[in-house]
Amino acid sequence: MVESKIDGSKYKQKRTKYSGKFVKENFSEHFTVEQGAKFKKSWTFRNDGQMSWPKDTRLLLANGADFGMKEQEITQEVKPGMHIDVTVEFTAPQNIGRQTAFFRLAYGQGEKLKRFGQKVWCDIDVVKADDDIARLQREMGQFN
Repeated sequence: MVESKIDGSKYKQKRTKYSGKFVKENFSEHFTVEQGAKFKKSWTFRNDGQMSWPKDTRLLLANGADFGMKEQEITQEVKPGMHIDVTVEFTAPQNIGRQTAFFRLAYGQGEKLKRFGQKVWCDIDVVKADDDIARLQREMGQFN
């Protein structure tokens, strides 16, 4: 409880809460990728909160497979109601089969690290480098 400086009454102070809503992505689950291939994944978020996101906001690996990226900085100011695209370049692992990594928006460092917004993920099916489906996707430009 906080005491009002105006009339001395007690009230509950609202905590600052940042919010990020997932809007869309450039590909969904079970996207086929060749072993070791580089590929890009993009997510669109909307700041559905009441304040701009902190300046040190980034997309952070929360858990799951290692695609060679731990965090991606968001370098522009994201005001309330604004949409932002976050694109990350990954490298597919050598392990064949389904691989999934989960990400969250975050700010702060160490013990003061705070996550916010909806969790997003990258879900791929890793295949051998000579796989026909992966080759067709690459030829059609779906990796960029």
